Amino acid sequence: MTPELTRNLQVIAQRFPSFFEELKSHTVSRPDRDAHLRFLEEIYPPENSSQVLDAWLTDAPIDKRRIIVTSGFGDGRHLEKLLQSLPTTSRIAVVEADLGIFLATIEHNDKSELLKNRRIILLSPFSYRETIKNLNEELIGIQSSVTHVFGPIFNRSDRLYQQVLTTVNRELSNRWNQLTTDVDNAEINFQNTLENLSLFGFGSQIGSLYMSFKDKPLILVAAGPSLDESFDFLRNVKGKAAIAVVNSAYRAVVNNGIIPDFTVAVDPKEGTFRGYEGTNTNETALVCSYIVYPEVSKTFEGRIFPLSSHNVLISRLFQVLNLKVDPGIIGDGTVSSTVVNLAAFMGCSEIYLLGQDMAVRPDGQTHTKDSFYTDDGKNRIDTKKCRWVESNCGESVPVEEKLYAYLRIFENQVSNLHKIKFYNLSKLGARIHGANYLPMEEALIKLTELPDEDYAAIILDKLKAGIVPDEVMKGASLFFRRYADFLKNCLKHLMKFAVTAEIKTELHELPLVKLTKEPFFQAYHSFMELINENTLFATLLVEGRGKWEYREFIQQEEEWSHLYEEESKIRTLLPEAWAIVESIVFQLEVIDRYFPEQ
Repeated sequence: MTPELTRNLQVIAQRFPSFFEELKSHTVSRPDRDAHLRFLEEIYPPENSSQVLDAWLTDAPIDKRRIIVTSGFGDGRHLEKLLQSLPTTSRIAVVEADLGIFLATIEHNDKSELLKNRRIILLSPFSYRETIKNLNEELIGIQSSVTHVFGPIFNRSDRLYQQVLTTVNRELSNRWNQLTTDVDNAEINFQNTLENLSLFGFGSQIGSLYMSFKDKPLILVAAGPSLDESFDFLRNVKGKAAIAVVNSAYRAVVNNGIIPDFTVAVDPKEGTFRGYEGTNTNETALVCSYIVYPEVSKTFEGRIFPLSSHNVLISRLFQVLNLKVDPGIIGDGTVSSTVVNLAAFMGCSEIYLLGQDMAVRPDGQTHTKDSFYTDDGKNRIDTKKCRWVESNCGESVPVEEKLYAYLRIFENQVSNLHKIKFYNLSKLGARIHGANYLPMEEALIKLTELPDEDYAAIILDKLKAGIVPDEVMKGASLFFRRYADFLKNCLKHLMKFAVTAEIKTELHELPLVKLTKEPFFQAYHSFMELINENTLFATLLVEGRGKWEYREFIQQEEEWSHLYEEESKIRTLLPEAWAIVESIVFQLEVIDRYFPEQ
């Protein structure tokens, strides 16, 4: 392995783990040196490469806070020029369709600095979804995306690029919309993650559940109003299908004498726990996110399958400890979406939707009567504030705007799971395209014909089989203590730079690169050395409060720049410096609380 390839792969492994795994498993032989040089000459013709690049840059969209989706890495020169011409608030998402060519490029060309650039996002047609789901500060502040293909590369695989680039734009849009919620919950997510990790460690690996219910049916129990008429049905099909209950429906189900085979909770807020509070949880396994409200995980102690996907902090920790991150099981919008992904992971052939109304009753009832929504007097809504959509019985039903958005997300998910048959048992629920309505009486006949299965016992066996040894937690403790040391060093240098630079207002309009003799430049240089030497830790700097701080200054500042851009003015670098300072202070306090020095 050449030194260039080693440096490039180190950066890719830290920033784009899914892309890196794909490169590792890539079996197509890369072109030899001569063939690779001929490829570069074709896309950057020696006789007129400047004109080709200039023409491409002339047509490039230059709006601020936009992400440009383009085709192919080449040797990176067109991307470097595009970065120089775009506003510093823009991003570039590069879709590379030819991994053989890409490997040949990074084998003999040190592109580590370009790959480190937070304004560059590297994607492949086969793993882009996982990469996009894990993007964080790269997309904070982004407001739109646009495709701008690089013709010489695009034309080599035009059909593939055309299809993938369109989908990438849609996935990026979904991710930056999700980041709105991520930013709102950033502090509590970080805190809950560390508290839960300190409470149950790594629990039982979710991978042990893979294909555990192969070709079996599953009943997804949600907390819609129709659940109130469904308890007799649930009692009669117990043991005929796996019963999975979302947190908000758990209380009603258990209070009616039905013990679910497992329950799922993913929300970080206190309301998640109220679905379990005061109920029997001793016979049920919990599948939960690491950000779930910690009182929930305490209630199910010793019977937990934690979900690691879409949690950057946990993903990085798993990477270091060589533990497998689950394959994107956490869903979008609703906890029901996570149950569906989990059912697909477990190999279920049928999913029966019970209480998945996605609509309110004509009298405005929003949830099952036995829920904390009723306790709080929040189980009604004015139907005049709803839109009306087609129901499963052909009539129109009222749907809250929030539920309407969830409905569309859920329908998209159902449409992508072709191997699973979906049945919607809610007569007065909103019609979910892809989930045919099946009257409860017919579902009962269909399910009672099946042989009995002890689904809870299967899950218990998988729970025992998937337990991660306690000693692995020593590695987690060491990880956080080393990360804390990194944060303290960063804080020392960054504070010196930010405070001194802030005071010297006469220098604010000058680029940092012109101020190398200023005392604060050495502090900046030391900070950047830490970042470059600790790429993995550097990707975590904006977790927690940092995301909120980033959003604040991006919304307020007309012009700002990333700290690694030395050509930028001091004034435009300081907002990010102060955001990272705030983030570090917050993270250190949380780490010291749950993983104190021994």
